[in-house]
Amino acid sequence: MSTPIVLSIDLDGTLLIEEREIHPEDALALRRPLPVTLVFATGRSLESARRVLERAGLYRDEPLPFPLVLQNGAAIYRAGEILEAYFPIPLEAEARLHALVPQFPDAAFLWQGLDGAYLEEITPFGLQAAERFGFLPRPLSEAPSGQGFGKLMCLSDHPEVLQAFAQATQNLPVEGSFSLDVIYEVTRQGVNKGFGLRALLQRLGLPHARIVAVGDGDNDVPMFACADLAIAPSNASPRARAHAHHIIDRQPHGILTPIFELLDAKRWLDT
Repeated sequence: MSTPIVLSIDLDGTLLIEEREIHPEDALALRRPLPVTLVFATGRSLESARRVLERAGLYRDEPLPFPLVLQNGAAIYRAGEILEAYFPIPLEAEARLHALVPQFPDAAFLWQGLDGAYLEEITPFGLQAAERFGFLPRPLSEAPSGQGFGKLMCLSDHPEVLQAFAQATQNLPVEGSFSLDVIYEVTRQGVNKGFGLRALLQRLGLPHARIVAVGDGDNDVPMFACADLAIAPSNASPRARAHAHHIIDRQPHGILTPIFELLDAKRWLDT
């Protein structure tokens, strides 16, 4: 029996160019049957992932047809947008994060729940960034009580502010990482893309699949750690590049074609 292959791929900076465009060859490949089990692994919520893929002309009138690792592993879904498990930030840690927010007036804080996103401490840059990444945020005061939040995004165009917030969370029971140079993300302690991917594959009956992980940000490194093959695009962060087995230039043919060529050269697609 052949060993199944799971291709877990990040969206922003990897599959998506400028947060809303997909290389034409990648778009074509996504409309065809694939020789692997494809998983989208992203820091986005379901709402945001759907919106940005619709902007790129994909899946406008159907649920996303692939399994999903969303909110950096806090929410995992089967194909068809069927929620499999949710790992929100514990209420005690959430309260301590809320207490930190007033210390950072130059940042906006976007809380992601299953039903949408909510802004705390709104800034012009925060609103712009939320729209850029496909969110339609509401004020935090409108969040349903008790729903829990899978991820908190600290948004600022001041790097020193993000560094200070990251430092301030070091002693909290949370996990943090930079996804872009304007975003620092926080999830439940131990919850990251690697955790979410392993949890999803266990539930899908694929615990022994070969994993190909593809991403460009620091938040993709935990996914690389559980992969048999880790791939970063040439635009990836220094940390992601350092942990990748291969670097791919996505400009000529997108990201999927060179990945499949690499897998074919390794004879993984023949086993």
